[in-house]
Amino acid sequence: MGYAVGTGWTTKLTNLGYPVSGSASGNLFTYMFGPQIKKHSGKFQPFGEGLFGAAHSNGYGTIIRCLQTQGCQAINGNSSNNAFAMEFGGGVDFALSEHVQLRPVEVDYLLTRFGYRSYSASQNNFKYFAGVNFTLGGK
Repeated sequence: MGYAVGTGWTTKLTNLGYPVSGSASGNLFTYMFGPQIKKHSGKFQPFGEGLFGAAHSNGYGTIIRCLQTQGCQAINGNSSNNAFAMEFGGGVDFALSEHVQLRPVEVDYLLTRFGYRSYSASQNNFKYFAGVNFTLGGK
């Protein structure tokens, strides 16, 4: 899954007392694997999941470089940082047909744990999803 952030980084760095000329932005990608347990029969199909893996962000790498160099002038987003990531959540699907389900709600908690030496930047995020699922195959 991929995420992007724009002016929030500029505000964060400015609030920390680091002068920023221009704007600061970053991205985050998570790569997670794990089990999903789901009831596959009937119209009402609840599910839960527990995923573990990694996160990659050029934004945290940029902040760490700003902290190391005591300022953010002439620093671009080419640095990177990797971290532990995990996600727990669940939701419900309503079967519309054998191969199509409506997902009105999926709620997940996502933790990423970035850091460098004594600097820690753990993130606690909640995500909401809704949509339509298409399944292939048969029973």
